[in-house]
Amino acid sequence: MRANVFKTLTTLMVLTLSTKAAAQPASMVPSKLSPTLPYPASPVIKDVTWAPKDTIVRKAKGSDNWPLTWADDDSLYTAYGDGWGFDPKAPEKLSLGFARVVGQPDDFSGINIRSPTGEQKGDGASGKKASGMLMVDDVLYMWVRNAGNAQLAWSTDHAKTWSWCDWKFSISFGCPTFLKFGKNYAGARDDYVYIYSHDADSAYTPADRMVLARVPKDQILNRSAYEFFKSLNSRRSPLWTKDIKQRSAVFEDPGRCYRSGISYNAGLKRYLWCQTIPGGDMRYRGGFAIYDAPEPWGPWTTVFFTLDWDVGPGETSSFPTKWMSSDGRTLYLVFSGEDSFSVRKVTFAVAADRASDKAEDVSGIPSHPVVFPGKDWEEATPESQGLDSAKLAAAVRYLGSNSGRDDIRELVIIRNGYMIWRGDNIDKVHGVWSLTKSFTSTVLGLLIDDGKCTLDTLAKDCLPSMVKAYSAVTLRHFTTMTSGYYAMGDEPRGGYAHGPSPTPFTPAATPLFSPPGSKYAYWDSAMNQFASVLTRIASEPIEDLFKRRVADAIGMNRAKWDWGDFGEVEGIVVNGGSGNSDKHVFISARELARFGHLFLNRGNWNGRQLLSASWVNTATKVQVPASLPWGHPESGIDGRGVYSFNWWVNGVNPDGNRKWPDAPIGAYSASGYNNNDMFVVPEWNMVIVRLGLDEGTDGAITDAVYSAFLRKVGEAITQSPAAK
Repeated sequence: MRANVFKTLTTLMVLTLSTKAAAQPASMVPSKLSPTLPYPASPVIKDVTWAPKDTIVRKAKGSDNWPLTWADDDSLYTAYGDGWGFDPKAPEKLSLGFARVVGQPDDFSGINIRSPTGEQKGDGASGKKASGMLMVDDVLYMWVRNAGNAQLAWSTDHAKTWSWCDWKFSISFGCPTFLKFGKNYAGARDDYVYIYSHDADSAYTPADRMVLARVPKDQILNRSAYEFFKSLNSRRSPLWTKDIKQRSAVFEDPGRCYRSGISYNAGLKRYLWCQTIPGGDMRYRGGFAIYDAPEPWGPWTTVFFTLDWDVGPGETSSFPTKWMSSDGRTLYLVFSGEDSFSVRKVTFAVAADRASDKAEDVSGIPSHPVVFPGKDWEEATPESQGLDSAKLAAAVRYLGSNSGRDDIRELVIIRNGYMIWRGDNIDKVHGVWSLTKSFTSTVLGLLIDDGKCTLDTLAKDCLPSMVKAYSAVTLRHFTTMTSGYYAMGDEPRGGYAHGPSPTPFTPAATPLFSPPGSKYAYWDSAMNQFASVLTRIASEPIEDLFKRRVADAIGMNRAKWDWGDFGEVEGIVVNGGSGNSDKHVFISARELARFGHLFLNRGNWNGRQLLSASWVNTATKVQVPASLPWGHPESGIDGRGVYSFNWWVNGVNPDGNRKWPDAPIGAYSASGYNNNDMFVVPEWNMVIVRLGLDEGTDGAITDAVYSAFLRKVGEAITQSPAAK
């Protein structure tokens, strides 16, 4: 409902590197080609320098793939696809062939290994190909894709002969790869072997997420011993399941998860994830990314990201652990660009190298543990939570000087679970208008967690009135404002034009646009009808579901929040899904901060997973492409490139400008008319709530103001926690 709050004002800051200059973190160099990064910038690796492209060494031309492992004899063992291997080449083209690489990255050679029991023929998807190789305790293991979905083989004589398991992955894991540690699996974190794949049945189909399995290293051949990552507990330790159908994401980037390579960098104590960005002929041109994490399951942050690398990244890549320096800062990327065994040097600069980053913890462990409030928030000084109080006060004064009459009286700042700033009126309860939309989409997340619906559930299956003109509208369309839903009586009323219908549950015969998903239009009536659909799925008012599953569980004071409704609609009370017509959530800043703290902790509240982490991750990343056409001239509020599942994110709008250019990339907000805003900043372990009733008389707090305010808050931080 805010026509002027959602404008972005400065140029997009993302990574497009010159290979002759030190690379910048993914938020530093302007480019209008790059989209929102899936993860915030790394807290550890601050700069990336690629060797010039004319120094790339390319061998075995005409062959690709190249998964590899550091073996007991100090060689790298690898496999190639659709080619002839190293010189002297194999006499016939193979879909799957083998080689041994000896020497150092600046002087290496490859020797083909012939194997009647391992070699495969066939081109492209018709031929089996290796997707992962690993030596553990003198045994060489290989994942083979295009085998419906993937099959495991092993060799005890360094790839000369292979045996094949009689079982396969038939659900997901279409292109599995191993996590690599040191020589012959030395230096592994535990006695397990870890396997990643994009969550698809085929190696040729990009996915929205990456999944993870593990197996005891002495039972790799035993399918019943495999476990799959399910979630994290309150201590952020992984929970595992034997049921592959209960697998969950360890990494998400909608539509861009593809073939990967993962290695442990012992010098930096970080896990490095190489990811080709799918699209086009990647052999010669395409996108490439590197992510890092302190554990195999994350949390992941962005080291390097570009949609147009200066050379083709190929479809596979990885950092061989043998070719990493002892301090972890000099590495060599092996990739299949130009259908060859390509090697390129890269140098990392880490936080400790820069004076301004001396306070950062290179290990990635938060300096302060996150706590949860009991009956009330525990208050703490800014200094105790790593902030300079004078600079924080200056940031708050700046926000106050750019606010309306309500100033910063309803301002709350939470860091690490402690209240480090509060205004003098944070218990005032009033409506928060469109901030309500983030509550509505959270109910969708709960229902998806319960298995009662999916993002692709059709609204007509719940509301027969949607059949005639809106039969293809899904829950995803509703929560991303791409449904095209138009209600009877949606004609503009004064300055309020985006869905003011007094009868939002009566569909108009003609949609705003068609088909759904083809355009974007911020529309309040659509959100109210969305709430009606969710009510039918839940078989109860969504306020009741939210109260029972979230509000009560996180200790929200029932006297300090309420959710307005339209009364009974077809026998069940329907709460306002949009926030218009006084049917919004009514709440105080103190209580709203609890909701933000739940999202900051990825749906976990003091050990209880109230909302799946995968939902929180997905719901707070860009879901509306910047390229989507404008859906209706009366919509007014442009969320293209900066809107998710009813949350506003720090993405990039169609003009190439980031929403809050001075804020961390991972920041997101729930926002409503009258300057009601709640920011969640994972990089800072911070929640900021500013509520009020002043936009109607004094004007909106613009994105430019919030961007500058967040920059000033960042300048007050003297000690940074790890990115969450």
